[in-house]
Amino acid sequence: MRDDLVTPPTARRLQRAGFVWEPQVGDWCMVLGGEHFHETQSGLWLVVSWAEATGQLGVMDAAGQWPVTRIAARDGVWVPTVGKLKTWLRAHGLRVNTGEFEPSALGSGVRQVCRVLAPGRPTPLAEGQGASESEAVAGAVLRLLEAAPMDTSAVGGVDVGQSHRVALHHTQAGEIRQL
Repeated sequence: MRDDLVTPPTARRLQRAGFVWEPQVGDWCMVLGGEHFHETQSGLWLVVSWAEATGQLGVMDAAGQWPVTRIAARDGVWVPTVGKLKTWLRAHGLRVNTGEFEPSALGSGVRQVCRVLAPGRPTPLAEGQGASESEAVAGAVLRLLEAAPMDTSAVGGVDVGQSHRVALHHTQAGEIRQL
């Protein structure tokens, strides 16, 4: 599996948390219910065309074993890259810090960590850890999406692109609230 992509289980968690995919050429996806659906690189499909009017994607498998095929975008699960996740966070006014750390347990290897910060706030809004940078950033995105308490009275939020169009608002105290 490519290191810059989240794992298929994480991609499904992002989708269930409401992380919306607006397909673009160059995106990676998995096809739900597809004959060639696996949680390996052979189950990854590269988007080579997007017909928004019909909701159809032209996809090509990562291994180059199958010709370009058309699928309904609703049948795909976006497998975002770490770059797309960071861009999404930064587009909403958040800072992203990533790095490596070595847990104290002997032989546990190097882990990746991601901290998401709001401008002017010293403590992270969300943190994530993982075996790769993409998993650490995805973990932080999931924590942000899952932690926002419901508050429909606030105004002036930042659209985070959830399927039900949830918006986040940074309060004066540095809290994050769902609009």
